[in-house]
Amino acid sequence: MRNFILYSFISIVLLALSGCGLAGKFVQSPMLKNTHGKEDIFVEINDKSHTSDIIEIITYDNEIITASMDKSVRVWDSKTLKEKRKILGHIGIEHLGKVFAIAISPDGKYLAVGGYLELPSYVWDKDIEPFIFQIYDYQTGKLLHNLYAHVNPITDLKFSDDGKYLVSSSFDTTIRVWDVPNFKNIKSYGSTIGGGIHNIGIVKQANDNICFVDIGHQIRKYSLTNGLLKSKELPKKIAKILVFKKSKKIVVTFFGSSEVYVLNYDLELIKKFDTGMINSQLALNDNETRLAIGSGLKEHAVKIYDTTSFKQKSIFTKHRGYISAMTFVDNHTVVSSSNVDYEILLWNIKNNKILQRTQTQTKTHYDLMSKSPKTITWNDIKDKNKRKFEKEFDFENFKMQNIKSLQNFAMQAHRPPGTKRISNGKYKLGFSKHMTRLHLNTISGENVFIYQRDASTGYVHTTYGFYKNYLITGGRAGHLDILDLKGNFIATLMGHTGDMTSFTVIDGILVTSATDHMIKLWDLSKLTNHYQLLNPVATFVVAGDEWILWTEEGYFTASQNGADLIGFHVNSQKGIQEEAHWVSIDKLYDYFFRPDLVKLKLQGVDITKYTKGLTYVDVLKTPPPTVVTYPVISRDINKRKRTVRLKFKVIENDNGGVGVIRIYQEGKLVKTLGDAKINRRIANVDKKLEEERLNKLAKQRQAEYLALQKSVSKSVNGTLVSDDDLVGDVEIIAAQNKAGEYTVTLPLKAGKNTISIEAFNKTNTVASIRENIVVHAKIKKRRPKIYAIVVGVNKFEQDNVSQLKYSENDAKTMAREIKRATRLKTEVTLLRGKNVTKEKIYKAIAKIQKKAHLEDKIVFYISTHGKASRGQLYLVPHNNKKLKNWIKFEELFAKIQAIPALEQIFIIDACESGSASDIMASVYDAKASVLAKQSGVHLLMATTKGTFAFESADKNIHHGVFTNNILKALSSKSTDKNRDRTISIIELSKALQEPQYSVKQQFPVIRNVGEDTEIKRIRR
Repeated sequence: MRNFILYSFISIVLLALSGCGLAGKFVQSPMLKNTHGKEDIFVEINDKSHTSDIIEIITYDNEIITASMDKSVRVWDSKTLKEKRKILGHIGIEHLGKVFAIAISPDGKYLAVGGYLELPSYVWDKDIEPFIFQIYDYQTGKLLHNLYAHVNPITDLKFSDDGKYLVSSSFDTTIRVWDVPNFKNIKSYGSTIGGGIHNIGIVKQANDNICFVDIGHQIRKYSLTNGLLKSKELPKKIAKILVFKKSKKIVVTFFGSSEVYVLNYDLELIKKFDTGMINSQLALNDNETRLAIGSGLKEHAVKIYDTTSFKQKSIFTKHRGYISAMTFVDNHTVVSSSNVDYEILLWNIKNNKILQRTQTQTKTHYDLMSKSPKTITWNDIKDKNKRKFEKEFDFENFKMQNIKSLQNFAMQAHRPPGTKRISNGKYKLGFSKHMTRLHLNTISGENVFIYQRDASTGYVHTTYGFYKNYLITGGRAGHLDILDLKGNFIATLMGHTGDMTSFTVIDGILVTSATDHMIKLWDLSKLTNHYQLLNPVATFVVAGDEWILWTEEGYFTASQNGADLIGFHVNSQKGIQEEAHWVSIDKLYDYFFRPDLVKLKLQGVDITKYTKGLTYVDVLKTPPPTVVTYPVISRDINKRKRTVRLKFKVIENDNGGVGVIRIYQEGKLVKTLGDAKINRRIANVDKKLEEERLNKLAKQRQAEYLALQKSVSKSVNGTLVSDDDLVGDVEIIAAQNKAGEYTVTLPLKAGKNTISIEAFNKTNTVASIRENIVVHAKIKKRRPKIYAIVVGVNKFEQDNVSQLKYSENDAKTMAREIKRATRLKTEVTLLRGKNVTKEKIYKAIAKIQKKAHLEDKIVFYISTHGKASRGQLYLVPHNNKKLKNWIKFEELFAKIQAIPALEQIFIIDACESGSASDIMASVYDAKASVLAKQSGVHLLMATTKGTFAFESADKNIHHGVFTNNILKALSSKSTDKNRDRTISIIELSKALQEPQYSVKQQFPVIRNVGEDTEIKRIRR
């Protein structure tokens, strides 16, 4: 059945992408979902069976192995049909991770797994194929190899009988031969015929392995070592081929057909017969005496044939849906699955007796109905003529009971077939034949708009209906939209992974269902006239009398055993390089079983003020340690040295380990224990999205600009240095501190000093709650001083790096501007030309560190080449021949941050300098601005992370574009917005993003954290 399902999948894509030729106003969702997100943890139903179509079933020894569209491979006992273990790989949203093919080596050592296993876009490489398949140790489930195999999803995998070869096929119409156990690609064979290869059959002949495959209407015969031997055109598109190894025959079925062809190994037709049903799956017993053929549509049957006469011997009709996969366990026993409840049946072909059965506890809810207050009921039967509503659930009181009457319940959603034209009295809906297009017309027939779904928006319309002045429509793969009746998209609802089936609205709450067996709740009071993405406020799963209801943050309430219904598919921190694992909700029970918070969430209350922002994702990835501080006593304060000795204790929790420890003073990072990268998610997501938009726009405009101008950019020639060259000797290793007591000595300023301590877990992904200590220092107040390091370089040792014109003049002018900007005493270190080396810059930083105090200000300015690589920014010194001499901004930032001064300003006029924004965000999260009461860290970057910073093309301006704009803004009284006769860093930051200081091909990136600070006094 794999081929039937996959062909249907591709057919839907093609239908969705085909033109309609229909006149009218077409609308398109603003949201195009990305299947390559970096999500690490997925909440999934913990069922006793698969929760989506089973695509393939194979056997080994006394075990049955199944592969499913639910993105899992499961191993079952072949006698009891009890699940023994799961084999889980790296998955993503939508289709990423769906398994289409599995194969086991003859010795049972290797399990090959393929399907929609695509490399995430953020790790794509143009020199490798984006679709992989994986090799696991079958017994342990450990991932051994990722094989970069094809440009489209993998459709089939087969080991040769001698175990020496593995063959993979794909929708890209190629097969590839891999040696075992090295798993190196040794041969590749392809075709220009479209439609993909769906099946592989391998047999041993003489000293060669022969492979049979299908491509469209053709069946082909290959030698694994010598290539194509023969091909034969058949009258229809091939659905399935099955190779008889003893009698040297090949059975072929066709899509949408009841015909069966029997060929010999020379591809000659020796027999054909008709099953009287649409054929899908094929299976052959070990002694090749019985052939099983499963139906693909309404017959729900498996027919058994004698392999000599090909006459029917028996028929099995106890499945409730089409046959999605099957195989023989032994000569007289078949294991087969169907799409209804994804049941697996183990049965005897002699008497059709079912020996074992497994199916999902949870169900797909095909219809939802609701009544006030906040009560719903559901139907789990797909046939609309057999609907059955048995239970109802009260979301106010968290109570489920048998339904007594459908009175007062209302149904608002519709689904095909049979309801293709619906109306709300003023408007009516119509659909194209294949449900890809929805068109809204007035009652009089005037078209208002057409919404055509495609591969990026769910392919087809699966449920739809009116609610007040809105149209709600769902598609496949969790796509769900709300539009107004003019065709404006109001919201895209993000959360479901299965095909949408129904919805209802109750007291302002939208309740939705899908084939992922989940019911989700959405707060419609959040809808505005502006388009937005909505996440569900809660998710509900029910199985019999058990249920669980949880919020998007992971807080839940449940029936007595309801918590057993869900768990977590946790991707490895190493991504696709390591197998995933399963975590039950027991790990979270103590912290997250909170019916009170669930109730508040359903009432529309923001519960983050009660949870401190803690979510299940934070905890699952490895819990953070706990920090305990000790009181500061008088003898801990040294007034002469203006320091305090601070003691604290770090306690490890649940093997989460202890990573980097950070100490903040007035919200500014002043000390770090442990040298490692903090894997914190970027704060201020709205700013990051804007930066990405500007980055894309700048790339487009710069391409046009460079075609017309001969302006110099501060970029690094891409052929000069590769990403691998840059990061080869700067591998990040997670810090491994130890639990226990710590003592640190910190500087003090006069008056109140607020010191905060946080400790990360061993993976440096989750920080503890910051513990605060307040120290009152009765010491003399200091007058602030400005320390500046100003750097510019025009010429470089490496000749094929473009020489710059104005960087040294930029530095000279900026140094002069800093010296005269304020009345504060200022000390400037100016490094130009050959003096611009990492060694001299770091020496200047160390010199300042010895004499600077908390009250002082630091300014760092640099104008040079820049190179962004794998999340890092590298600044190019004069002595650039050796990559070890390049300046890694993350390292430079940390050294300057170690200077006690609480106010620090960084200005970077270099290409791709916007990548420094992410580095700063890893230190200062969204809470930093709140915590930074008397400190400020400000980062001004010339351009976005993937674009050039230019020197001026105007011959009268001898500066870089960004530096020139800074100088212009500092010389303009209009920059002083509050008219206090001073220009602050935030006023300058805002001015640089105004039209008069921007150019269309270069967008600056600004990050301001904490307190504002004066940078120039305006003279009369």
